[in-house]
Amino acid sequence: RDSIGTKKEYLYHPWQDVTTQFVGIRKKFNSFGEFGNSTLPEMFNDGLLDDATKLSFNYMETSLIENLGNGKFKIHPLPMEVQYAPVYGILLQDINDDNLLDVLVVGNDFGMEVQQGRADALVGLVLKNEGDLKMTALSLNETHFYVPGDAKALVNVNLKNGNELIIASQNNDSLKVQEYIKKRVGKRMKFNPNEVKAVINYRNGSMRIQEVYWGDSFNSQSTQNILITNKILKIKFYNNTGETTRNVTF
Repeated sequence: RDSIGTKKEYLYHPWQDVTTQFVGIRKKFNSFGEFGNSTLPEMFNDGLLDDATKLSFNYMETSLIENLGNGKFKIHPLPMEVQYAPVYGILLQDINDDNLLDVLVVGNDFGMEVQQGRADALVGLVLKNEGDLKMTALSLNETHFYVPGDAKALVNVNLKNGNELIIASQNNDSLKVQEYIKKRVGKRMKFNPNEVKAVINYRNGSMRIQEVYWGDSFNSQSTQNILITNKILKIKFYNNTGETTRNVTF
């Protein structure tokens, strides 16, 4: 509906995207059916694909990618429970105060083709970080984290009273707002506008890196800060050129 309540209907077809990028196709196809029955070489049969770079990719699992250094990476598939539907919103939070970042995900896709149907098997999920890149999916009874719709974004927002909210958006639906079952205790230190990364050193000798992105989820933004607990020894902040902006010791 538009701003005055008048109902409007819109027809979408992939043909519209292709013809926007390459208007020459409009002269070849006069209907959606004709376009849908054609192969890629038939669409571009005038030599346009002769020098094209052809890539093949058939890996469909939502995964954690480990940076091994020297330009090398290793893929670690996430637990099967994550693979039930497409993932769109990801939030990294230490939900159990063990110095390891856990993973919250939301997703689904209600915009599939008619023959395929909705991808709607994901109702929100929390992955517990066990260390050594091992993740365990927690049950709904354990987390009470429930986002069943066509979810697109996931952020963490801090309130002035010290409470934290996890907010998920759903396409053409209401926001899902939840609080942590167990309130995370500690002060919060904000990132400055020019800071993009912090190296956090803990008293037990471990460390982790926390990066922030200004617009870290779809049309959404988490509060950019670090929860300071008595387990943290020091934090070093960096800007986007890799320069140290400040050192904080506790």
